[in-house]
Amino acid sequence: MASKFDNRGIVQPSGVMEIKFNVTKPTNIIKFHAHTAFIKIKSIEISSVAKYSFIKNETIFPDIVVLTLNENLLPNNEIQMKIRYNTKVVLNDTIGIFRGQSLNFQTLKNENYYVTQLESIELRKVFPSFDDISIKAKFTFSLKHFKTMTAISTSAIKRIDINGVYAISHFDETITMSTYVFGFALSSFRSTTFISNNNVTLKVWAPHEQYYTSLLVGETQIGIFNELTKYFKTPYILPKIDTMMLPKFKYGGMENVGLIVIDGNSVKYIHAVTNSNSILIVNLIAHELIHQWIGNLVTPKEWKYIWLSEGITKFLEFLITDKLHPNMFPNHKYISFDLIYHRTAMEVDSTENFHPVEFYFDPSTEAFVKHFSFSYYKGFCITQMIYHLLGDKQFEKGINAYIANYAYKSVSSNDFFAVMDRYVEKRQPNSPNLIEVGLSWTSQAGFPLITVTQRRTICMDDNKDNGT
Repeated sequence: MASKFDNRGIVQPSGVMEIKFNVTKPTNIIKFHAHTAFIKIKSIEISSVAKYSFIKNETIFPDIVVLTLNENLLPNNEIQMKIRYNTKVVLNDTIGIFRGQSLNFQTLKNENYYVTQLESIELRKVFPSFDDISIKAKFTFSLKHFKTMTAISTSAIKRIDINGVYAISHFDETITMSTYVFGFALSSFRSTTFISNNNVTLKVWAPHEQYYTSLLVGETQIGIFNELTKYFKTPYILPKIDTMMLPKFKYGGMENVGLIVIDGNSVKYIHAVTNSNSILIVNLIAHELIHQWIGNLVTPKEWKYIWLSEGITKFLEFLITDKLHPNMFPNHKYISFDLIYHRTAMEVDSTENFHPVEFYFDPSTEAFVKHFSFSYYKGFCITQMIYHLLGDKQFEKGINAYIANYAYKSVSSNDFFAVMDRYVEKRQPNSPNLIEVGLSWTSQAGFPLITVTQRRTICMDDNKDNGT
């Protein structure tokens, strides 16, 4: 992507996207995502062993491009599609590539920064792609920018080529991953570096006014990351994690692979280690780190399974933080927050005509946003029930088996319950397995109603002196 991003103004980014894919059955139709309100396609080339041309290029809906070819693509062929395009920077929202500003205390001038926010279907506003949670791929990315700014992305920097006032930052190939957790950022932020016990580099990037807060964030982050690398038996595979602290980020946090984004306002009281807000800050940092395994490495097959990412992670953030800071939570074992999540889930779940936690909504709708939030709460409750059913040690074994089995793959609720069922120790004769029980929680709205009827019986002992 070639973009004249600098601190003086906005210039329309342009890019070249090369997509390689294999053909599994004959077809003369290629569909991909490119949102017409953001992306203007300049040219498309298709090449393979045979040469193809397309006779029609049309857009259906606002974000799906359909190419009709002059003849069928043949199975077992690798196709390369090269697309030249222009895209846009968003100035008044945090979607796609968006711009923000921060004050440089040294120059007393506002400086622009540029960050991506691609969850859930925003990559199609940045470059042409197969933008679907179920599709995983590897990305190779380069960014042309003014050399006065620093570019970071999902993977580590490979090299930087300087050409006059410009630099081209080339990044390593990414792991196999879903499109919504790809990301890049461009800024003049300061960074602070921490090295984990297993030699992973963690950098926190922050504007000048938040630099000292970023030091505390980094210290908290490295402690949690070290704890996670002990808990999860599947190693963190990248050599680095970058964290961007933005002056304003409405989502609180975003778990891009290797590039976490957090809201600076959400962590500004991190120094007040005794108040309840500090608990939320530590949990926010833990949440985005846990996603590097749960959600990024093992990803839901469809958006209707998003509780497998958000709900499991929400429970693990409390579990891991409690192991690391056992005295942080009031009344021990996160009781206060536990009740909040259960109450919130039950309040929503008891609403008339509400949907199961496993329910598909179009990711572009407001209904999806509301349901996405609900998946945190009910997903937390479901995961916690499994934790208490299995016990701490068996739950840990189950989670690690789940990650090992499905790393770099996509999963359904059935997949998760099937793995965890293998670690149920105290199983009663003829009792249902965890798959049956678990799917009843995820596929039905509401929660189980248990009715207890008590019959009181008074027994009189004629031989006892009841004179009093």
